[in-house]
Amino acid sequence: MLIGKNCVLCSGRAGLASIVLVALIGAVGTGPASAAPTCTQSAGTVSCVFASSGAEQTFTVPANVSSLHIQSVGAPGGAGLTFPQTAGGAGAIVTGTVNVTAGETLYVEVGGAGGSTRNRGAGGFNGGGKGGGVPAPGGGGGASDVRTAPLQAGLSPDTRLVIAAGGGGAGASPLGGNGTGGQGGAAGSAGSAGNPAPGPLGEGGGGQPGSASTGGSGGKGGIPGTNCNQCTVGGTGGTGTLGVGGAGGIGDLVRGGGGGGGGGGLYGGGGGGASAFSSISGVGDAAGPGGGGGGGASLVPTGGTLSPGSATQAPEVTISYAGTLSSPPPRHHGHGHHRHHRRHGHHRHRHLPRRAHAHR
Repeated sequence: MLIGKNCVLCSGRAGLASIVLVALIGAVGTGPASAAPTCTQSAGTVSCVFASSGAEQTFTVPANVSSLHIQSVGAPGGAGLTFPQTAGGAGAIVTGTVNVTAGETLYVEVGGAGGSTRNRGAGGFNGGGKGGGVPAPGGGGGASDVRTAPLQAGLSPDTRLVIAAGGGGAGASPLGGNGTGGQGGAAGSAGSAGNPAPGPLGEGGGGQPGSASTGGSGGKGGIPGTNCNQCTVGGTGGTGTLGVGGAGGIGDLVRGGGGGGGGGGLYGGGGGGASAFSSISGVGDAAGPGGGGGGGASLVPTGGTLSPGSATQAPEVTISYAGTLSSPPPRHHGHGHHRHHRRHGHHRHRHLPRRAHAHR
């Protein structure tokens, strides 16, 4: 894993003296309990790794620290029901340095991987779009970000400092194996249209990626072919919005291949379109494969880097700073116990000129 020059990860490296600290994090609201981040020290650098937990986590900036180096890895989209199974798109990897104030609380949202057939194509935590229809396509992967206000505060204003977008979910093939679902788009990339078997079975189109200023459009629904006795046009994928991927299009509730969900991000990717359903003369009931969802857009701090991840890479956020663990460590806790700074009844937000550094 690549971290910036000011960050040294000691875990698992022989010959490096390290101190490992595991701090307790409380539950977020009534949702799942947060995982405890693992903090390690090597020389004069402390690195705290937050894994995906399906819940908000927090980080309190230590005393005498004015900047943090952050690496975020977005979550991959889920696989669709195909034979063989089509993969979801990979999340992005974003690194960069942000200015902070000692004592302030930052909110860490580690994206969840998009769901597959087992969990009906659910969208991943933090913005992944839901896969559409039956059989189950993949849900979009959630984005991994660090922000200055909690999830419940919403995105107006948008206080996210670093965003690694999630990948789109894969489209599903119809029952009967008539083609294969489209692959989910990697973060910043479009999903693929379904790959139909020979014949007029109307595959769904791929969703478009999110951008710095707008969500990706959804893939087009499949059009039935000729000689069709009873035809249904596939549903169009949903358009991505600020922070959230679009839902996959819905086809026939029995046989139509649904579209994959869009990935979360600065703006989410569009959902894949669903295939058409047809009763074709001489063939019987049939449908085509759904399209893959588009990947979300990332946000890179000035001077930071953006690179592609892999569909098998676990989402996480690593926060590094110059210091030691010999003094009291930064507090890590769930949203239910956070200290959120207020002045005159209003949230204190950090404003960053982001749009010029947003990436698809």
